[in-house]
Amino acid sequence: MSLLSQINDKDATRLHSALSDAIQDAVENGKSEPSIVAQLTYGIPTFVNDLGLNIGKYTLKVGSVFIHQTPKVTFHGMVKQKSIEIGDLLVINTIIDKKSVTRKAILYQAKMFKKRLPSKPGNKKQHLLYEKWPIFEYINSTPELDGKQRKVIGLDLYSSAKYLILKKAPFPSINNPDASIVNNIALTAQPTATLSNYESFLNEIYHFVLGNSGKVFNYHIDKVKAEDEYVQLMLLITPKKISEFHNRGWSAVITDLLEVTARKTTSLMGTASGGGRKSARGCHVFGHKLSFITETVSDDQYFSMSDNNLPPTGIPPRSEDDNEDGGGISIIEFVLKKEEQEEPQKS
Repeated sequence: MSLLSQINDKDATRLHSALSDAIQDAVENGKSEPSIVAQLTYGIPTFVNDLGLNIGKYTLKVGSVFIHQTPKVTFHGMVKQKSIEIGDLLVINTIIDKKSVTRKAILYQAKMFKKRLPSKPGNKKQHLLYEKWPIFEYINSTPELDGKQRKVIGLDLYSSAKYLILKKAPFPSINNPDASIVNNIALTAQPTATLSNYESFLNEIYHFVLGNSGKVFNYHIDKVKAEDEYVQLMLLITPKKISEFHNRGWSAVITDLLEVTARKTTSLMGTASGGGRKSARGCHVFGHKLSFITETVSDDQYFSMSDNNLPPTGIPPRSEDDNEDGGGISIIEFVLKKEEQEEPQKS
């Protein structure tokens, strides 16, 4: 579902400007991939929520969580490097109507570069995961995920799991004549054998907010087949039936990431309500309440946490060999909720 046609020119300019300010602020002030992601999770909800934006009959609210370590995975052929992180940033678009909820997602792996616009990322195994999506297994993640296998297939994965390419100074235009990416400090790229389809992160996230990009997923799908039996199922079904399962693997992976993040964030809320410190180790929340957070966390408790959290600073760069377990993934969620109109009272 796209709301691109429902936003007026004035609000389109305001939204684009707010996103631009948040991205520029994050890249300029962040010192590494994790710190830039942290700044994005703080800045985007802050700048966009300040607009108090309505898009047609929908209200726009943004919430986020920053988590330093993300779930790790392994797959056949990994020897020297035993595991890799599944991604750095997950963006969610949630459109809520009276009788339905539509969700889309894009998963990003963030990489910083100092010189030329890259044609290949540095981590070959990470690239292989996004390019081929082999059967993979969670490892050093959480007790709920460790040992579970996934297989993601589909025709639009290159536009749904991508690289977020960051640079302190604008990429020189000589690398690519496309006017849409000239002088950008944050670009996205599809994980083909040689990176392709470079796009301005600002333009991409603007269209994503309005539901005009990203891959649809189903939250809380049939866990029996989506989790433990999914890989075996894919080996048995005929090619004609494969299309029936295209979204199941993607939905399972995004559901995995949302659920472990919800547990981590809910634990953070419990710490705060007990009168302790205002953030759990490596976890910060901002903006409005995320739609997938457990109902046992009250809005007041969540907003209190959000209002008192400053943008995380001093975040050390991650090592690919870091053995710290991943308790979730950094998420920014854009929620567009249709306002119900009051029915006129009968006289």
